[in-house]
Amino acid sequence: MSIIINPAQPQDAQAIVLLTEQAEAARNHKPVLAIAQDKEAVKARREDLLKQSTWAALAYDTDRPVGCIFGRPVEETQGLEHLSVLMIHPNYWGKGIGTRLIHWMIEVLVARGSDAVDLWTEDNNTRARNLYEHLGFVCTGEENYNEKYKQQQVRYMLTLKV
Repeated sequence: MSIIINPAQPQDAQAIVLLTEQAEAARNHKPVLAIAQDKEAVKARREDLLKQSTWAALAYDTDRPVGCIFGRPVEETQGLEHLSVLMIHPNYWGKGIGTRLIHWMIEVLVARGSDAVDLWTEDNNTRARNLYEHLGFVCTGEENYNEKYKQQQVRYMLTLKV
């Protein structure tokens, strides 16, 4: 397995949404689909990728997208970035792709001069929480209820500058 990480382009919106749908389906023990179902999400993600402030990347195994990361600055807080999406195709879970994508993100954000990055994840997503904590993210203790997924979430923060 030879994984390559490339910055995402607007034409990658469908791949990002599909990876999101596939990972969510697998985590919730539902069938994993081959085509992105949420056309509005594809349109919104494409529009996001056109913005200069957005950062995103896809991880490829040969020519197949197997992971993605996506985020943007928090407008209300100077120097703070928000990690919106980190999704790995279920067949590639546990192979270090999430770690590589987060390292890519850190390099990009440090080069941009960002101070920190935050994220929200479901409180019962042990796999994600373990990854974030292993990579230095700290749980802030803040909680939020995600209406879309009907899940309790917790906030994590990673300081990029000391």
